[in-house]
Parts: sequence; structure tokens; C-alpha cells
Amino acid sequence: MNFWQRKKHRKALMALFSCVLACALLLPNILLAAGSAEAATGSLGGQQYTSGLIGGSSPSSIALGPDSNLWFTDAGLPTPAIGTADSVSGRIYEYASGLNKDSNPYSMTLGPDSNLWFTDAGPTPAIGRVSVSGQVYEYTSGLAYDSIPNSITSGPDTDGNLWFTDAGSNPSIGKITTSGAITEYPVNGGSWPFGITSGPDNNLWFTDPLAGIIGSVNPATGVINEYTTGLNSGSLPVCITLGPDNNLWFTDAGATPAIGCVNPATGAINEYTTGLNSGSKPYGMTLGHDGNLWFTDAGATPAIGMVTATGAIAESTIDSSIHPIGITCDGSGNLWYSSSGQHPAIGEITVATVGSTPFLTVLTPSHGLPSGGYPVTIAGANLSTVTAVYFGNTKANVTALSNTSITAVAPAGSGTVAVAVYGDGGQSNSLPFTYTYGNLPSAPAITPHGDNYYTSPQTVSVSISASLSVGQAVYYTKDGNSPSLVGVAGSVYYSGSPFSLTLDANTTTTVIAAVYDTNNGQWSDHDTASFTEGFAADIKSLMVLDGDKQPVSGSLTHGSQYYLKWTASSNSSSSQPGLAILEVLDAHDQATFLNAATFQVPNSPDTEYTVLFQPATSGSYTIKGFFWNDWSTSVSWQSLANDLSTPVTVN
Repeated sequence: MNFWQRKKHRKALMALFSCVLACALLLPNILLAAGSAEAATGSLGGQQYTSGLIGGSSPSSIALGPDSNLWFTDAGLPTPAIGTADSVSGRIYEYASGLNKDSNPYSMTLGPDSNLWFTDAGPTPAIGRVSVSGQVYEYTSGLAYDSIPNSITSGPDTDGNLWFTDAGSNPSIGKITTSGAITEYPVNGGSWPFGITSGPDNNLWFTDPLAGIIGSVNPATGVINEYTTGLNSGSLPVCITLGPDNNLWFTDAGATPAIGCVNPATGAINEYTTGLNSGSKPYGMTLGHDGNLWFTDAGATPAIGMVTATGAIAESTIDSSIHPIGITCDGSGNLWYSSSGQHPAIGEITVATVGSTPFLTVLTPSHGLPSGGYPVTIAGANLSTVTAVYFGNTKANVTALSNTSITAVAPAGSGTVAVAVYGDGGQSNSLPFTYTYGNLPSAPAITPHGDNYYTSPQTVSVSISASLSVGQAVYYTKDGNSPSLVGVAGSVYYSGSPFSLTLDANTTTTVIAAVYDTNNGQWSDHDTASFTEGFAADIKSLMVLDGDKQPVSGSLTHGSQYYLKWTASSNSSSSQPGLAILEVLDAHDQATFLNAATFQVPNSPDTEYTVLFQPATSGSYTIKGFFWNDWSTSVSWQSLANDLSTPVTVN
């Protein structure tokens, strides 16, 4: 199967999994008893948020960020983006800058460096990261041109890497460090590795819907094992996650839809079907704070489903126009899901946790220095009565406590230890924490990012943000001068105070930022931004064309149709987004015609912006061409290019 055939096959699989289907704007009440797989007896309030989504949006994967907000991928056209939804208000913001051209962002996860990481299966395959300030960067080196990155997860290995599935012509399980170095381990030919998660056995576990298998990979050796015994005939395992029983649970959208689990010690697989709707297509899955697994069902009868650790399933059908895809929990235990299709949205469902046993869902960070002494946030449920936190056999000092979150100071240790808490409700489940000297620190992000142009004012405010571990500090240089210190680690995420750049006329100032780690004497990869006093683009010509699009010489005739055209190019190596404008003014400088559109001006070749123009009356006029920044940006309204004008007479 060649590259384009595999791309088409992926589209067929996505259609099968109902990834791009119509969805409703409002979510009705969902009747399902939290913590029970009996018949629907309770009401879970829910709503959907759409304000802030870019036109043509298509949200898919969703994950909880270190800022307690929800982050999601959006492969919509014409503007793919990375989005975030405020966990309190539901307000959505989307970031497109930094994504490759025609990108196709899909899966997303929280990384060990407190950035969000995502896969991009566009024409330029990539693994990307985004900071909580919305700075996006993509890594392509190490991926084949026909790679198809699918799902991504934080790994259990001691170096704090991320792992992903690649369904390209050489199907693989891939690894990327937080500094962007990529390594891939091939799986059997004809495979389509898809979902992936970390297991309690310190292996990665993945699904393969094309081959109908569940697989594991040893992160230290790259050795892959595959399991099929126990899977239904025609199985299509999709998403996979760690369950409360330390088994791996997965959704199966095959001929016999099911929710399955695999024992990581033996590879034994069980699948459960009772309780699923007719025509079910289970897709996304997450572990809830109530100790149950929750999943989306984008089948013929769309639903939100729940399965207990014993395999008891209950589904609550929702409006037939809603097709939920990804699903995750916020810090309060509420469910959030993404909905793609005709009416894209981000949805929220309130889930009431039950019982009093403490339950842990995530450690942030999940890796740390052997010396200890730094804060670790433990998220979960029923934590308000916790009396002790242990890292292995060592008791940790607790500095903050609520029902859904504990902050504890990591004690000294080595290797991978189990973190568990004890309270009035008994002992919690455990989560792995790994002591490591770490790999390269992650690169910081400069804001504004990339190539920037300013005509007025010539003083620019610049900030640098970085995810810092203990012993790390972020520095920057201007035009190769001595490094200046921005800040040192004091929290998981650090944002330095803005500093000012004064730009001289027609000059460029280059800022380079990097993180230095005193633990191993290593520098991170760097981020670079340039700041130029001048125009971002150059409008080279302004012309009037006749109906055959040939240049007009002489006067125009009122009532006839013409074309106005300007030709421009970007002054940087990348395309310059903005607002293309063509305007016609009369002899009194009053606008008689105006046309504007969002436009991309590349560096090469020159691009043309052409609009239809039909003069209504005779007289003398001036045609003007402009290129300004779009209204949707947060910067001040300003010109991005020189403007041109030409006089014209209409008979």
C-alpha cells in the first residue's frame, strides 16, 4: 500500500470511527447513574461550548493541561489549530501560528515537561508541542515523508520521553524526547498502530485496528509483543488507557462492538458487549475520578458510556446529531469531550464522584531529580481526608490539600516508585513516579514568535516562557551579545517578565532563548525570534485588468466589468498572514468601492490578490492597494506592507 493509498485508507478508518460527523450545538441532559452500571437513574447536567472556534473547526483529541484548562486539536479547514477551553467558563481560544502548512493535528497529551504534545499527520508529518501561552512548535526531523502519526502519550521511561504510533508505509512505534529527537521502532508490515498509553508494567501499550491486535513495546529495548487471543472476530481496537484495576482498557469499534481489557502481566484479553447500544462505535476513553472508565460512542445512536472495572457497561444516548469523539476529565472530575462535524463544539458533563476511597488520576510532574525537594501535584478524587502521602516507602510532606488535589514535596529516591495516599476512606490506587537526572531540558518559547515587523511604534515588548525543572534556568541573547537571565525554576511553569526592544530604522534584532540545566550541564534546544523595523511584505504592483484579465490602457467605461489586482511577496522566509484590501476613492477621497479578505502572502513566488470591479458613474478616481494585519489578531491595527495607488478615469 503506497503513501496515498494509506492516506485514503486512514480516511476510511476515520469515517468508520465516526471522527468527522455532524454534532449538535446543545447537549441535553444525560441520564446515567455515576458509579453504577445499572439502568439510568440519575441526571448528569451538560452543555456544549462553541464561542471562539475557528470557522470550519473539527475538534478531535482533548486533554487536561497543566493550567487546569482543556486543550484540543482542531484539524478543520481552512485553518487547522490547537485550541484551549477554559474549565470554568468554557471560553475557547485557538492558535494556528506555528503549525505546518496544511497540518492535520490529531492526538494530544500532557507531556512530562508541562507542555501539551500532539501528532500532525499532514503533508509534512510532525510531532508538535504547545505551551499554555499558545506557542506552537513542530518537529519533523526523524519522521519519514510518508509518516502518519496517530496517537501520543507520555512514556513510563526514566528519560521523560513521549511515545506515539505511526501508521505510515513503515508502521512504527515512535519516541520523541522533549527536545525533539525522534526514534522509531518498526512493527509488523500491514499494521496500522493507532491508540497508545503507558502501562503499569513500564511498557507502552497500543492498538492496531487494521491488524486487529493489542500490542506492547518495551521502551528500553524497543521489543514489541502482540496479542490477539480474546479479541472478537472482526475486532477494531481504537483508543486505550490505564484502568483503575491496573489493566489496560480499550474501545473496540469492530463488527462486534465492545469494551475490552488486557492484563499487562499475561496479555490475556476480555471483551464486554452487554450494555452497548445497537450499532455502537466506541471511540475515545478516559479514567474518571469516580473509578469508572468513560467512553464516547459515535455510532448510529451517539452516546456517552461508562464501564466498571468488572466490565459492566451502561450507555446514555444523546441527540442523534451529536457525535462525541475524544474525552477526558478536568481537575474536578467533570468530563469534557470533543465533537466534530457540521456543528463542532467542546462539551462538558458534570459527574458526581461516589464513595470515600481516595482515587488518583495524574501526577504532575511524574519524573523528578533523585535529590527530591520539589512540589508534585497529585490530582484525583476524595482527597480532602488524606492523612499521608507515600513515594514508595518514604512519607512525603504535604503542603496543600483539597478534595481533588494534593501538593506534596517529593522526598529523595531512586528508580520508579509507587505513589499512593492514605485517608479516612482507606488506601488509594497508586501511580508511578520516576527519579531521573533527565534528558535535555525543553526549549522555551518567545512571544511574539517567529519573524515580526513593526513600523510604529519602534519599541517592542517581548516575553519568554519556559517549563523548568529543579536546577534549570532560562536565558536569552540579543544579536549574539552576552546571555541575560530571565528566571530560574520555582514552579513547573515559568513565564519571565516582558522586556523592551528598541528598534532602529530598517534594522533587525534577533533574540535567542534557551534553558540551561545545572544537573547535567546541558543546554536545551533554542527558540529564535526576529524583530524588524519595516514592512512584513512588499506590494510590488497595482493594475486594472479588462474582462479577459489583460492590462487596461486608457479610460474605463462605467457599467463595464474590470478586475483590480495587486501583486505582493513576503519579506521573510515564511508566508505572511494579513488582510488584503483594494479600495477606490472618488475625487473627494470618499470610498466608492472596498474589498477586503484574509490572505496569505508567501515569500516566493509573488502572489496576486484580484477582485471584480464595476464602476457605476463617470469621473476621476484613485485605486489603492493595502495589506494590513487581520482584525482577529491581538496586536494593534497596522499596515504590513507599503501601499500603492494609481489614478483612473471612468467615462
